[in-house]
Amino acid sequence: MNKVYASSRGEMLKDTVSDTLVIHQIKKDYIHFPVKIGSPKTWIQIKLKDSIVQEIEVPLATSDTVDYHSRFEVAPYKGHMLQLIVEKSPEGSRWKDQLKYSNKLFVDKGMYKEALRPQIHFTPQRGWLNDPNGLFYFNGKYHMFFQHVPFSTTWDNTTMSWGHATSTDLVHWREHKVAIQPDKLGVAFSGSAVVDWYNTAGFQHKPILDSDGKLENPAIVVLYTTVSGRYNATYGQSIAYSLDQGISWTKYEGNPVLPYQKEGGDRDPKVFWYGDKTNGKWIMPLYIKDNSFSIFSSKDLKNWEKMSEIADLGCNECPDLIQFDVDNKPGIKKWVFWGGAGCYMVGDFDGIQFKPETSSLTVNYGGADYAGQTFSNIPKEDGRIIQISWLRGGYPGMPFSQAMTIPRELRLKETGDGYRLNSYPVQEINRLREKTLYQYDKANRKTLLRNEIELGKGQAVDIDLQLVLDRHGIGEEPHRDIFEMEILGQQLTYHLHTSILKIGALEAQVPKQQNLQLRIIVDRTSVEVFANGGEVALSHSFVSDFSKEQIIKINDFSKEQIQYMKVYGMRSIW
Repeated sequence: MNKVYASSRGEMLKDTVSDTLVIHQIKKDYIHFPVKIGSPKTWIQIKLKDSIVQEIEVPLATSDTVDYHSRFEVAPYKGHMLQLIVEKSPEGSRWKDQLKYSNKLFVDKGMYKEALRPQIHFTPQRGWLNDPNGLFYFNGKYHMFFQHVPFSTTWDNTTMSWGHATSTDLVHWREHKVAIQPDKLGVAFSGSAVVDWYNTAGFQHKPILDSDGKLENPAIVVLYTTVSGRYNATYGQSIAYSLDQGISWTKYEGNPVLPYQKEGGDRDPKVFWYGDKTNGKWIMPLYIKDNSFSIFSSKDLKNWEKMSEIADLGCNECPDLIQFDVDNKPGIKKWVFWGGAGCYMVGDFDGIQFKPETSSLTVNYGGADYAGQTFSNIPKEDGRIIQISWLRGGYPGMPFSQAMTIPRELRLKETGDGYRLNSYPVQEINRLREKTLYQYDKANRKTLLRNEIELGKGQAVDIDLQLVLDRHGIGEEPHRDIFEMEILGQQLTYHLHTSILKIGALEAQVPKQQNLQLRIIVDRTSVEVFANGGEVALSHSFVSDFSKEQIIKINDFSKEQIQYMKVYGMRSIW
């Protein structure tokens, strides 16, 4: 049926041919729309009677050629009639014939078998991913939300939602249905999650207390930025809560809880509890504009008051404010204020103002590493500060796009240059080490160090490498200035004279030592390098070329510097 209709986006679509499908009775949980990569995007209205329940923008496949299907949940409308109204549909389009209906999250064959699918990094089943959001641990599970465009493999600010995945070990992840959808306030940008142990927001109307008076069934609350308007956007901070341990979410009727600050693009709230049950409060660092941030506080997660500002962090967006025990100074605690590109300052926080003691520093020197966030509610007996970041990259022709970094533990140490963060893969990653592909130990004469080490096609690897650096002849013999290793065509170098470590176009200064320890984690589209236990972290993305040999190459001079090397083949997390 063709007709002209008024879009809820406020524009009359004159002379536009639209195509409507009426589904008289919804019987399944999901409708799966056919997608063609590179096809022009078109708006689809989903209507229940005369009300628009959602609008989505999809690069709709209109012929028999379908690259993948992307799901939309219709379980809440079972038994009812829905209309699907496609804004622009070419004559003879077959999109209706390519729709699929199921009770499963996905219907396409070959899921997780795609050529460029990372094997040890989380990626969405379908669609686009960016910033990690709402990281929290509760009742044996790690929850990871993420910026998600379910219907396209490119970023857009028209359908941005919160995807959701859980894990019991930080390694193997199970994806769930979309958690936070766009609404009348706009799309759902980045944010965080907290466990409301003291029921400060009052969302848990049937609290159950244990023998110590502790809440057994706390609400989980997420705080996120809503962005309305495709142009001249207005920002606000909103909340939603879950009473079933993060499975389903209810948006607070009083959103936004913090209106637009009229200063910039205020966004990315990262909330945590400060103080005890009686005198404590919620703290929220919030990005404002340029390299500036503000800190707000609240007693109930609904009413917020600005307390202070932070300027000159050195980078913008995605703040985090974290208290650390200093590793090598027992009893000393320090706070770290973190920004999206991995810059940070170390100092003190008194519940009102962060007072930096350092200039802007960095530990993540990765163009591919962005928007790192730490988990909330990690058990005290664990005590780790665990962070995940968005691992930016390219995935040509794939039905998904972008990945998350390997989860990392952050630690704070005092060095000769002052306080410094270390970032290193969590120990759980070691469980993926399936077999030893190659091993060399200079102390063991029975082992032989080769110039080339073969890897299997698409094989993810974890490399432990220890160098004892011979700086004799530096500056006199140029070929003795650089340690070089080529991994799947990606050049890794260390300049002995300058102590500069490079992978691809990325580089970082490593504190000069006689020995250099490298941990190198390689997947189909990325290389993550950690020097000296995480003093420096580099994240580099590339696209595997499976037409070429999958090898590691080491030249003769570089071989002389290697004291120990072990290459582990990694088991796929899928």
